[in-house]
Amino acid sequence: MNKIHNNRNSRKAFTLIEMLVVIGILMVLAALIVGVSRYVMEESANKKTVAIQAVIMSATKAYHDKNKAYPDSNDAPPTDPNSGDIKKLYDALNPSTPDAKIVDKLKLLPKEAIDSASHTFKDSWDKDMRYYKTGGLGGGPVIISAGPDGDFTTEADNIRSDTAK
Repeated sequence: MNKIHNNRNSRKAFTLIEMLVVIGILMVLAALIVGVSRYVMEESANKKTVAIQAVIMSATKAYHDKNKAYPDSNDAPPTDPNSGDIKKLYDALNPSTPDAKIVDKLKLLPKEAIDSASHTFKDSWDKDMRYYKTGGLGGGPVIISAGPDGDFTTEADNIRSDTAK
């Protein structure tokens, strides 16, 4: 019995292998947490941008109801750097406009989505969005965010008001 008791007392510390295994497990858990949190943050920003676009589209429809036309835009494709008349849209929906219906809708936007200094609407990544009217009968409005990469030419991550989920 004395021998068993001595073996228990002689082992008071972790071995190097046990420490490395614990450190390895902690590193794997940390990597998982970072990956999941990055995904959650990106999804949150995407959904916020979709919500911003929905509010702007609602105000644009109120503008259409009043004026029987959507705000002007050029006809350049949204990937063209010269396209995206977001300033024209901003000026048409200007929060200081006397139309209370439009102003009430724009009040739903977060403060960071309206840049009154540059007359633009911003997405969740603080980048200017683009606005244009589609072709065809009536030409419906579309608002586009460049997404997390800020590049309109990489359409895979662009967020469009006409295809938003």
